[in-house]
Amino acid sequence: MVRINALLLILGLLLTDGCLKKQNLPVQPPEWGTYLVQGVVRDSLTYEPIYHAMIVLSPIQVLFADTMEPETTYTGVNGFFSIGPVPAVWGELKAISPGYRPYYKTVVIQRDRYFDIYLSSVRRNLNGKD
Repeated sequence: MVRINALLLILGLLLTDGCLKKQNLPVQPPEWGTYLVQGVVRDSLTYEPIYHAMIVLSPIQVLFADTMEPETTYTGVNGFFSIGPVPAVWGELKAISPGYRPYYKTVVIQRDRYFDIYLSSVRRNLNGKD
């Protein structure tokens, strides 16, 4: 649904652009916003915050800007992270911390977003013992 809306928006902009050029009016690209990606990373069993987890937002497709490089940050003592401002983007959000299984999620950023991320320990077995 998001892709259809984006395509309709782009089609509308192209039609508007053509109409303005025929009238010899100046054409300027629209101003697209930038957004914050924030959240907290916690242990999936204890709900304790995970300090110094690496968070990476990698673009798959930047929606309204020319380019975007992957953005990387680390969680603080309280497990909180913040990335941005970033342009509207369809990308992959990753959370990686030693001793935990990596977290991957495909995301669309077209507004400020907040994520609660829960990482599972690689050492825990089914009965919960290390």
